[in-house]
Amino acid sequence: LRMGFVPVEHRRIFRCRVRDLAARQVAQPQDGLVFKSLAAVDTERLALCREQILAVCRQAFEEQGMSRHFTDPILLARLPGIDYIMALMEKNFAHVPLDRFLVAIEPTTDEVCGFSAIGRKPGLGETTFTQLLSAVHTAYRGQGVYGGLTRLLSETLPQDATLLNVVQTGNRAIQKAYQGSGRLHLADTVVLRRVFDVSD
Repeated sequence: LRMGFVPVEHRRIFRCRVRDLAARQVAQPQDGLVFKSLAAVDTERLALCREQILAVCRQAFEEQGMSRHFTDPILLARLPGIDYIMALMEKNFAHVPLDRFLVAIEPTTDEVCGFSAIGRKPGLGETTFTQLLSAVHTAYRGQGVYGGLTRLLSETLPQDATLLNVVQTGNRAIQKAYQGSGRLHLADTVVLRRVFDVSD
């Protein structure tokens, strides 16, 4: 800080073994929501499911996202927050296998109301995973959607795998969900930025 660096994001890291996640009593979702991977969705419905996932993203993150891509002027000038999220989702659709794309579906309307994309953490081995991006439509928050996705995640990944989650310290709701599902607080980190004037 004395050398002119500015903190642009405070992050909290959570870690657990999948078997410990599975052992916790994750709250049962209400209203008979259906949880499945995109691999279990009929092929002719995949394109519609992707559109619905993007709609959940836009609804959940358009006004505020818990990422420095929504607050850092340098990043905002390159790609504004919601555009970053949408670009990230297109990358996830291209690279995340269908069986690692988990969705919550409201059965009466057959619409996606929440999702979680699961990927490996680069450089940390074949058995370390992370939730690349997760979101729940605001109309379904507090109804056990994230808990149901967590339960499905615990049944999807190998039991001896490690799950890492990174979240902004200001996002207290998701931290509460992490702590209630067996994830343990591992460390806090601060992302710092300094813009150098190279014209001198």
